[in-house]
Amino acid sequence: TIGNRNMSSVVKIIWLFTFMFVLIDPVRTFSPEKPNRLSIRMNSVPMNSYEKNVLDKELIKISIVIPAFNEAERIPKTLKTYVSYMLDHYKKFEVVVVDDGSTDGTSNVVQVVSKDLGVPSEEIEFSSTNAEARCLSTDISVLCLRLSKNVGKGQALRYGVQYSDPRCNFILVADADGSGDIRCLGNMVDGAIESYPQDTIVFGIRKRESVTFKRSLLSWGFKTVVQILCWPVINGVDDTQCGFKLLPRKIAFLLYDSLHICGWAYDVELVFLASLYASKNRFLLLQKPVNWTDEPGSKLVDDSFIGTAKVSIDMLVDVLYMRMMYILGVWQISD
Repeated sequence: TIGNRNMSSVVKIIWLFTFMFVLIDPVRTFSPEKPNRLSIRMNSVPMNSYEKNVLDKELIKISIVIPAFNEAERIPKTLKTYVSYMLDHYKKFEVVVVDDGSTDGTSNVVQVVSKDLGVPSEEIEFSSTNAEARCLSTDISVLCLRLSKNVGKGQALRYGVQYSDPRCNFILVADADGSGDIRCLGNMVDGAIESYPQDTIVFGIRKRESVTFKRSLLSWGFKTVVQILCWPVINGVDDTQCGFKLLPRKIAFLLYDSLHICGWAYDVELVFLASLYASKNRFLLLQKPVNWTDEPGSKLVDDSFIGTAKVSIDMLVDVLYMRMMYILGVWQISD
């Protein structure tokens, strides 16, 4: 069980002020003697039954996990683009759309689009006690995992990873608006395969043709804050907020099951955890460019200054809170 997910911002801020009065070594390592209540160990992660075939691109299977909250208007284009590309380049794949408590019929749209594409699909109501409730066992499929309430992007992805096909070699995390160019997936897969048998996470680096001043300013400011607060753990990952990441399935299980942050700042904790494990030689980290188009309708950066400022402050508080909890040893990783 992962606790403290729903702690209010007020309580977090109180923690942060408490932290200011504690003398702490910012580059402290984590004591292996401390009990670990929040993570799972590598040997308990479900292993991949097709792992021996990872070097053969004809045999690997990829699961694309997409969190979606009220994305009925944008998800059709993404599904059509992604599925069409995968049909042309891979023999085995699935798309897992996690309907994060949508109220606009997102799950129904997913089923309609899947039918139009001629791809087998199913819809499942999320159950915390049974992640094996899926029925489809085909090489190509679309799964819509429907959550009864909105839980946040990080938590939705965690559930999507849990419900992914156990036969998958890799999990690609992507955004519902299709901002990440799916044609860049091949380069990421090549990078992961070249490192085999060493497990490798491939982080995308967004390459934009154009970007608004507001997005550019927010991106630069947030990146600078993350580099300062998370140094030296996050060192060398240039784009923590890129929503296009490729992970071996067993590593995805490990990292997403260890997350505490549910909202927009979950990416920072994911990269933070990955960097910690990489420093222990548990796996490798790579970066690959991803062509990126900022689609209209963003829930993170809108036209309202107040709305954008609120999201930015919430993310900053989450990152500060996360860093404090790891430094104090309240949150830990397994050895």
